[in-house]
Amino acid sequence: MFSLSNDKDTQEYRVAEQFCEHLIHSGQLSADAEIVKLPEADHDFIIKNIPNDITLQITEIVEREFTTELSMEKYKSGAHTSYIVKEGNPIPWAVDEMKRDNSLRLAIERKLLRNYTKGNDEILWLLIFTTSSCIQTEISTTLKLAGDYLYNIDHLIFDKIWFTNLLTKPTQIWPVMESN
Repeated sequence: MFSLSNDKDTQEYRVAEQFCEHLIHSGQLSADAEIVKLPEADHDFIIKNIPNDITLQITEIVEREFTTELSMEKYKSGAHTSYIVKEGNPIPWAVDEMKRDNSLRLAIERKLLRNYTKGNDEILWLLIFTTSSCIQTEISTTLKLAGDYLYNIDHLIFDKIWFTNLLTKPTQIWPVMESN
């Protein structure tokens, strides 16, 4: 376990670093792969990798996208079926399961709306991460909805899309792996 910095640049670098460590360990990146922060606003990092460098975009799914703070009265009403406990808050927050299940798809949509460009020989990956334990990295409705969305896109700029909750190994969600 490790903790992430509150500074976005430091946080994203640490996420990229952990992502690369997993892929090096599994043999999907060369053993001497390294991360380089890009100065441009368009892309986040380059993974210096043999034989090909990889441009990496990173985005986060945060719990506030699918949770709501409750009053004690609303909590006791039992109107919600899923909750998360927030540190320092005695009342659990309600999880909107539909928003949670669509959060990965929405993160991909947000990135696609940025209309990124890439060079002819450039390899572009998207890494989506969350620190929430509410979103599963294994077979789940969240991954199915994202996969269904991706199948209906004619031209996808990202060569690979990955998802991680930072607790387990990253899951490649596009293109779909046979073993997933």
